[in-house]
Amino acid sequence: MARFYRILTSFVWVFLFAAVLTAAGQEIVLYDNTADDGYGTALAASLTGTEYRVEGAEMQLADQLSAVTAIEVFDFQAAAYGKARTPLYWYPHYETTVVIAVDRNLCKEEITGWNDLLKKKIYVQLPVQKLELSTIIMAVTYGLTHQLSGDEGFDFLRQMDEAGLIHWEYGTSGLQYFSPVADGAAEAYILFDHQAERFRSQGALLEVIVPAEGTLVFTKGLLARSELPINEAVLREVLRNEWPERYDGQHRPAQVQPLSAQDKQLILQESLRLDDEEQALISHSQYVKIGIVGESIFFCFPLAFFALFLTRHMERRIMQRGVRKAVLRLGTVLALFIGIRILKYLLNDSAGALLRLLWYTYGPFELLITLFLLWIAYSIDRDVDDSLPPRWLKYLAGVDGVVSLVYLTNDYHQLVFTFADDFLHYQHNYGYGALHPLFLLLIAAQAFGAVGWMMYKAHRQRVLKKKVIVLIVLIVLLALYLYAYIEGITPFRRTQVVSVIVFFLLLFLKGALWSGIIPSNQGYINLFVHSDLSMKLMHKDGEIAFSSRFAGTEGRIVRQSELPIRGGLIRWEEDISELQEKQEKLLHIGQALQQSYRLLGQERELQLESGVFRAKERLYDEIEAVFAEKKRELMKYLAVLERDDDSAEFFQAIRRLNLLACFLKKRCVMLLRGKERQVLAARELHLAVEESKKYANEAGISCAVLYDLSGEVPTETALRFYDIMENVLEQAILHRSAPLMITFYKKESICMTFRFAAAEPWLQQQSLYVKKNGPDSNVRICVHDEDGLCGIDVVQEEGGI
Repeated sequence: MARFYRILTSFVWVFLFAAVLTAAGQEIVLYDNTADDGYGTALAASLTGTEYRVEGAEMQLADQLSAVTAIEVFDFQAAAYGKARTPLYWYPHYETTVVIAVDRNLCKEEITGWNDLLKKKIYVQLPVQKLELSTIIMAVTYGLTHQLSGDEGFDFLRQMDEAGLIHWEYGTSGLQYFSPVADGAAEAYILFDHQAERFRSQGALLEVIVPAEGTLVFTKGLLARSELPINEAVLREVLRNEWPERYDGQHRPAQVQPLSAQDKQLILQESLRLDDEEQALISHSQYVKIGIVGESIFFCFPLAFFALFLTRHMERRIMQRGVRKAVLRLGTVLALFIGIRILKYLLNDSAGALLRLLWYTYGPFELLITLFLLWIAYSIDRDVDDSLPPRWLKYLAGVDGVVSLVYLTNDYHQLVFTFADDFLHYQHNYGYGALHPLFLLLIAAQAFGAVGWMMYKAHRQRVLKKKVIVLIVLIVLLALYLYAYIEGITPFRRTQVVSVIVFFLLLFLKGALWSGIIPSNQGYINLFVHSDLSMKLMHKDGEIAFSSRFAGTEGRIVRQSELPIRGGLIRWEEDISELQEKQEKLLHIGQALQQSYRLLGQERELQLESGVFRAKERLYDEIEAVFAEKKRELMKYLAVLERDDDSAEFFQAIRRLNLLACFLKKRCVMLLRGKERQVLAARELHLAVEESKKYANEAGISCAVLYDLSGEVPTETALRFYDIMENVLEQAILHRSAPLMITFYKKESICMTFRFAAAEPWLQQQSLYVKKNGPDSNVRICVHDEDGLCGIDVVQEEGGI
């Protein structure tokens, strides 16, 4: 097997190599096949050598002369190439005239020349190829002014373009059709007479008009780099067979002007001069073309969404579920129908086969629309829960499917529409095949059968109203429109038939629901929506169909109940907001009574907790007062510490701050420990006094303490004694006093004495000891400043200090 594949691969390589050698040995002759292959056929028949190969190419062939043997050119191009250094051979073969070709399928106006195109607003198609457009501009200029400047012809075409009367053809394989008119057909073409003759031979109903104002005739032929063995007699005979209706040079009309040598040079110069202006004109028209497509799409997109929205809106108003399903699916089909139209707008003109396929989809869509209309007609008097189509409709859908397949494959058998072999002008130059009448009969039978069936059922159920006249008017208007469109009447021919059909169908469906032909549940909707029953009508799957305006209102407390019915259920709500409110009030009253009972049972505990709370509150107030009293001293010491200069004052401030901190700490401790029982262990006062003495000695005063108290001391007495001691120590440190002895003892009452080794003048300032206590603090203070006795006696009096 591997050997077989090696032999096969070698054979393929040999075949390809031989093909390349054969192609390399052939001489290539290029001709212009922009819209016609007649000249190529004549060349292939008249070249006697087998080494020549004739190929078609686009209009711009001059740049390819160096790569091939010969090219087809105009006579003025050949005259320009004749001045080259390399000798070239010119073979003139035929004359071609710039003419107007009027499509009599679309245009009924009488056209005689260039001016009629603008005056009668004829929609004209022009090529965008530079050289061909230049020759047309020169021919128009000659016809209007009998001059060859080119300006007048360019201005004429620009006026037509600004009026929206020009479509630029961008294809290279025949005239492509794209325009704002229906089916994209232009009404007239400016082209060469041999091209028009080719289109006429292919079935186009074109009237070739030589402009009465005048036009130009150009000679075309081959420009070769070497001599060619052309049989002129054979070439003329083949051309005569290809273009049988064209006149020859001996019977040229009077208004046709041949070119002189000077004219040829002038045309070449004008073509180069107008190059930029031609490109600007074509570019502007490209935007116009894009704008036309954009406007069409802008109209189709909202219509597609409107079809979906309207059918969805109607679905909620229709009684039978079968009709609902049919209407929803019909809305989807209509939206897709419009989508096919949008896709056609977006496709390039060169996609001919795909464009024809999209064109053929009109037939299947029309059949599908009539099937859904039949489904609607069948279901309008069926059970509301019957959502399935009938069995016979499925069989009919199968028949329609086979017909649609035949319709979509028309390119292969042409039994519905007939075209020329190359499908040129397929959108309006076509015939009808044997199956086309049967197809129209099938669509008409299904459509009118569905409408008639609806009318019959409405009449039988006695729901047929005078409103049905609106539907009859719609049907008549649609029939008249389709007739006018098919006959090609201009105002109707320029409309978008798909959009109009879709719009009429939507109006028909809405009118059928409005007139009562399609049963509506609008009465039930009003019952539920406008009633105070607070009810909901629901489908079996739980989806809400209709609801009253009070159902589901926020802020209410409801109790739901439901009752199954055929096809769904009814759910109603009972407002228990007032009952719930009273229950909540009773619950709050009960909770308040229970709370009151618990409070009465806990009265003793609450009283104790209240006493503790008040005691703590007073305690916090006193502590806060102590801190407030010592705040000035604290701030003064902190200000000294901020300097951080290692001076004696700095260290002294640290010592005094330590003493003050010790006082605050010990006073708070005694206050907390003695506040509950109003008595304090004498040991606590002793500890506080000893710690303050320690910091006083460090601050620079010699201090000794003799403590002779035991048991318990009233808290108030201990705090007052400690406050006076702290004040005396602060003044002693401030005045650098002599050594000090502090004594605590108890005789009849608790006493505290201060004895200094020397007299101290500042002892007479009694306010230093009393301070905030005031005259009612039960303090008896004796100051001694005599020889041999200098000090202070503090004695607790009855009821205080």
